[in-house]
Amino acid sequence: MASAQVLLVALLLSISIFYAEGGALQYGFYGTSCPSAEGLVNSAVTAAINDNKRTAAGLIRLLFHDCFVEGCDASILIDSTDGNTAEKDATPNLTIQGFDVIDSAKASIEAVCPGIVSCADIVALAARDSVRQLAGISYQVETGAHSIGKAHCGAFSNRLYNFDSTSNTDPSLDSSYAANLKAMCPESNTNNETVTDLDLITPTTLDSQYYSNLINNRGLLTSDQTLYTSSSTQQQVILNANSYWWEDQFSDAMQAMGRIGVKTGSDGQIRQYCRVVKA
Repeated sequence: MASAQVLLVALLLSISIFYAEGGALQYGFYGTSCPSAEGLVNSAVTAAINDNKRTAAGLIRLLFHDCFVEGCDASILIDSTDGNTAEKDATPNLTIQGFDVIDSAKASIEAVCPGIVSCADIVALAARDSVRQLAGISYQVETGAHSIGKAHCGAFSNRLYNFDSTSNTDPSLDSSYAANLKAMCPESNTNNETVTDLDLITPTTLDSQYYSNLINNRGLLTSDQTLYTSSSTQQQVILNANSYWWEDQFSDAMQAMGRIGVKTGSDGQIRQYCRVVKA
């Protein structure tokens, strides 16, 4: 499992948005300077999710991927230029959705509060609003989760065919679940666009079902199922299968992640367009 995945798992097993002012973070920083900011972000997120519920997973994932590369600085939104391949075009980020939602929210905010609200805060707020709409979990943001989302066949086909010298199929994968996956992703499959839900039971709901799936050997990705087969994390999986425990832990984890490498005061910049670095 990659180190970033391990750290993410640690946070999820263990966002109030922080706003930056004078090198510190605080709740409600835009309450006076741009009181409509959070409402405008929520409107953009709500409209996008109503159009395509998968957008919520994309916005949550967008925050994860941004924060684990040099901190929560919205650098993942920046477009590539001649001679410079941007973070968003790195292989792990090519399937991320939600950039257009951030653009929409930013444009709405700039129309009423130009040069006030940072792109990083918009990303964090959009993730928070997605969590609230999917799971009913609300938290403040100071200015993951594989529970929702989909994966392409190529991300898990190694578990279905020619797994190792003794087993064709990963023995830690439930046999009936493996059969369903093979039907969806045959060995001869050449369609790279075929996808399946990361959580087969509640695919569009952000909840603790993911952990119950692991206990039942129905984790889709190797990195997921390893959380249960590894003695170092198995007990945490069992605890998080309890929905009440998980909701508490998830809120705390999102808040903790939102503080990673945040640029405050003069260390950051308020970009007019989130895709372009301010000159």
